[in-house]
This record gives sequence, C-alpha cells and structure tokens, in this order.
Amino acid sequence: MLKDNESNPDKVAQIMSAIHCGGCGTVGKYFDKETRLCGRCQGLASGEKDSPDADSENDTAQKILSQMAGFHQEAQKLMAAAGISTRTVPPGNRHIANAPAAPTAAMAVAPSSGDRLIYVSIEARVGKQICHHLGQVARSHSAERLVPEIIEECLRSWNEDFWERNSEGSLSREDVSLRWCGNVMPEPSTEARTVGDFYDVHYSQPHRLTYFGRGPKTLKAIFLELVIDVKGFSERTGCAPPSQVQGTSKGRPPKRRDRSTSPSPLGTQFKKPRPVGGTKLPTSVIPRLAVSSSAGATPSVQPHERVELIVASTTLNPDDYTLAVSWDVDRDAELCKAEFSQTVSWSGKTKHVYLVDVDFKNGKPSQSFVAKWFFDIGAQDGMVTCTQNAHFLTLEAQRLELGHVYLIEFYKHARNQGADVSTDFQFSSYLLARENTEPGCDGAHPSKASGISPEKWKSDWPFSDWDAGIVWLLEPLRSHLVDRWSGTLAQLNRQNKRFATMGAFAHFSMLLSEMNIVFVDLQSSYGNLRDGCGYGRVLFDPMTHSKTGSTGVGDHGAEGLSTFIDQHKCTSICAQLDLEGLSEDQLVAENHEGEGESDGEVPGKTREVEAELLSSDSEDEDKHS
Repeated sequence: MLKDNESNPDKVAQIMSAIHCGGCGTVGKYFDKETRLCGRCQGLASGEKDSPDADSENDTAQKILSQMAGFHQEAQKLMAAAGISTRTVPPGNRHIANAPAAPTAAMAVAPSSGDRLIYVSIEARVGKQICHHLGQVARSHSAERLVPEIIEECLRSWNEDFWERNSEGSLSREDVSLRWCGNVMPEPSTEARTVGDFYDVHYSQPHRLTYFGRGPKTLKAIFLELVIDVKGFSERTGCAPPSQVQGTSKGRPPKRRDRSTSPSPLGTQFKKPRPVGGTKLPTSVIPRLAVSSSAGATPSVQPHERVELIVASTTLNPDDYTLAVSWDVDRDAELCKAEFSQTVSWSGKTKHVYLVDVDFKNGKPSQSFVAKWFFDIGAQDGMVTCTQNAHFLTLEAQRLELGHVYLIEFYKHARNQGADVSTDFQFSSYLLARENTEPGCDGAHPSKASGISPEKWKSDWPFSDWDAGIVWLLEPLRSHLVDRWSGTLAQLNRQNKRFATMGAFAHFSMLLSEMNIVFVDLQSSYGNLRDGCGYGRVLFDPMTHSKTGSTGVGDHGAEGLSTFIDQHKCTSICAQLDLEGLSEDQLVAENHEGEGESDGEVPGKTREVEAELLSSDSEDEDKHS
C-alpha cells in the first residue's frame, strides 16, 4: 500500500496515522482494547497455533515483514521530504510498535492465469426492447472458454425454460446476433475467440467505456445481449415465435420509478447520469474463489494412456492431386509421445473420436488434438480392419488437402471477380499418425483406444494389418459446436452469406475439376486456422462425389454428382463469380470425352480396389475386438 502511494504524501500520512496492530502492524479498527493486538497476534501471544503448520506460516510471515520493512523506510523518507511528521502512530497509541502492515492473503497470493474467471451476463433483445421473459443468464466462466460455447449454453437455457414451452421450434445460433449491453456492436472478428481474449481486446480499446461503463476496474465482467431475429426464426423453422417476444412491450414488467428516468425537481442539471455500458453487479454473484466453472460442473477426469506415435510426412502431388505418405523416420517422418484418452469422446456416423495430447519434443507445451478412427465404412459385415482404416483415413486427409487447394483457388477467383464472399473459412490442418508397436518402445502393444488386444495383435492379426499399422487422423482440438452448410445428398439452400459462399464453393469445385468432383457435407466449427492465420470457421470431415466413386467413404459416384446438379440453386454469389450453370448434359458430355482416358478423372483407387477393401472374408479374423 505504501509502495503504491509513494507519490502521494497525503495518502502516506493517512496510512501511517491509522491504528496499527502492536504485533504485526496491520491497519485496522476493532483490535482488542487491552492488548491492542489483532486476533491472530493475540492467539500467538497466548501460545495458541492455528494449525500444525503454524510455525512454517510464522516463518513465512517474518520473511514478508522483512521485505515490507524496506517499504516502511521509503515511506518515512518521502514524508520527511514532504515536510510531514514521520511519527507512525497517533499520540494515544505510542506504545504500539512502528511495524509495517503485513499483506493480506488476497495480496500475498495472486491467482494463476489458469484460474482467471470472467463474469458474463447475457440478456435477450427483440427489436428495441429487452425481452424479460427469457431472463438473464449470468455466471462466471474460465477465461479459456470459447464465446460461442457460452452463447450455445445460454440458448439451451432459454429454449428449455421458455422458448420451447411457448413455440414449436427452438432457437439456434443463426437466429441471434451478439451485442454488448445497449445494442453495441462488438469489435470485428472477436465473437469466435475465448472469453478472455474477448475481454482483453475490448478493454484495450480507447473507447472501452462504451463496452464496460464506469464499473470497478478490479471486476472482470462483461454484459452482453443476444438480438433475436424473430422473422428469421419463423422463416427458418416455419414456426411462430412465442407471442411474448414478437417485438412488443406486451407482458413486460412495469417500469419502476428511479432517479435515472423520473424528472428531478431540481432540474435536469442535477439528474443522476445513466451509466454507460454494463449494469451494476450484485455483490452476491461476485466470485470469491478462483474455481473454474467453465462447464457448469467439475469435468470428470478420463483415464489416459501413453503411446509413441510416428507422424507421417504428407505431400499432395500437384499433377494428379494424390496424397503421398511417408512413414520413414530416418527421412522425414517424426517420432513423438502422446497421451491418449481411453474412452470415446465423440462418435459420428462412421468414426470414433478420442482426445490426445501430443508432445513433439520441440521444447513447446503439448498440443491438443482429436484422433479419429473408422468403425464403419459401409462394409456388409460392419467391421473395419486396420488396412481399411488406414486406407480411408488417408483418403480423408487427401480430401482435406484437396479442399484446402480448391478453397485457395476459390478465394483467388473471388478477388479477381470482386465478389463479396465470406472469407473466414478454411479446411482443417491434419496429421496422419501411426502407433509405434515395435518391440522396445513405449506402448509396444496397441493402445486401448484402438480396441485391439495385445494378445490378438501378436498372434492372430494378419501380416497385412501389421504392415498397415494402427493409423489415426489427428486434427487440432476445436469447439464442439458445429455449423452445417450442406449434406451428403441434400443441399441446404438458405438465404444468408455464409450458406451462399459454401454453395458457390461447391459449384466452383465441380467446374474446377471439369465435372469430376464436388465437395458436399460441408460443416465447420470455430478454431485456429492453418499456419497461425488467426481464428475462423474450420471445415472438417468433408465428403466428395466423383465419377470414379473412389474418393472415400460417402462417395456416391455419378449419382452424387447428378443429385448435386439437381439440388443446387445458384445465388447472387454464383452470379458475382460468373460461374457457369450446371446441367446433366455437361456431365454426360464430360463422361463421353473422358472414356478411355484418365487425365480428366479425379485420382484415387479404382472401384475394383475399393470392392476388394470392402469385401468381407469369412476366413479372416482380422476384425476389431
């Protein structure tokens, strides 16, 4: 306290003239009248100990007091220079020792960055009014939690408590827009960040009072609104919204008379100004302890297993767009350590997903990934061998790499045409990794996540699967909230910019490949973009239809291409890009031109090889246990 106020002699004098504890020097009011000691010092004086570790605590306190002694001497010098008496106690308390005040527990122990909490309050706005029927969702969140996850949690609460009870539809993320309190727009490109980054970016702005008002600087709190697009909700779902939120003041609580809104008898110049930005925070919700509550409850700790991985080197051939994979550690592949979760974190229609932390031995902290493994590829017996898993995961990686190349060309064409498209999309980065099951390494047996028992791997597993190995497709860990832009055999023709951008990209991919391939089942989640390009919408698990029908799971061949042509509706973005229209005649013409030639076909294994991989051999026991 003295150090912080060394430039203010009056404040220093005020501190030094206060009543001090005779034992530790703590400033206070309600000390024991006889001993003039604080409660702790009085207990120590009587020979009592607060805990078995009291002796060690006293040693720590003595160290702190010795450090504070220097601040005390500096304060006396400052007061002497300012002509202020250096007497440290008032005349009535001269028997009290002139000891500096010991720091409180809150001052002595600073919370770590991992314990940082930010209080977030969200209200609903319809038109120009706050919708009180939906209520206020307010609680503390870890600074590492994503803003989209907080919004999704708020929408779930509103749907369960009010919206679904009064309407046949449910609110979703596309029905709301994020605002600061007072319908103030947030800074660009901040909605998809963590709440800690969101807070820091806005607090660093010169106009931060617009967002935070004049609340206490020590309180990390943000007050937000979600503006509900009632008309858009009705158009999207075909359902009527609740009657209470259709933009009227019907059902709104009566206004209470207060000084900020009622006329003042003394005139407007004496009216209490209305606070800008956040509202007053009730003291009952101020977090007292640095306990993370990012998920609403303490997350369960999943068992992990240490595994050694070989991370392959992958290269996309620019001539035929095939993915070359190298597992040679002596050349370009890489050995690393990983911690695999032993239980499935998520499951889709075809793949299981596990959490994994990978240590690349580069001196940096471990990176978090999701590891994907096929459990269904459409085989008749419903089983997947290691060879099939490795093959189709490689095709998944090839789709991601090909999509990345196509999207770059799409954005380049959009810039050349001056088209206004959404530019925050990017295909996910990836790693192909194989478990190192060689004798003598960590985890020489298959991981529990693979579902293959060590005994079966050593004895009964066929050599073809030994050669293929236990392969995983790793992608950086992202938000679990997913936006779907198209289906495998269904195109979602919605009227907004992002849907139109993804529809135009699929259209563009078909033209760029000369009617050989089209990207479908496009979906994204918020995450870090490739090569440190910031934060955006990361496309993952795409599917493709091709003439050969061999680009991976979900490829419906020529039927899929025809279905896309039938369902796709060109938007204004297609027009801005000057994309040629699609028709069945073009597809038939391209098929005739490509007969007997392979140059026009998208690379991939032939249907015969695919059929061989998908065939079920009753005599083989190379199936997942």
